[in-house]
Amino acid sequence: MTPLDIMLVCGAILGTFGGGAGLVSLGRHRGLSDRVQTLEDDIKHSLRDLKQDGERTRELLHVIVRGHMADKS
Repeated sequence: MTPLDIMLVCGAILGTFGGGAGLVSLGRHRGLSDRVQTLEDDIKHSLRDLKQDGERTRELLHVIVRGHMADKS
C-alpha cells in the first residue's frame, strides 16, 4: 500500500468514528465518548506521521536522483 492508500483508509476510518462521535454527542452512547475521542486523536496523529514520512521519502528520492544525475554527467 502506498502512503496515499493508507491515508485514504485512515480517512474513511476517521469518518466512521466521526459518525460515532455524532451519536455520542446526541447522548445515546455516553460510555463511548472517551474511546471515540481517543481513537480520533490516534488516527489524526497517524495521518500526520504518514504525511511527514511521505515528505521525507520525497526529499530522499530527490537527493538520490540528483546524485545519480551528477554521476552520469
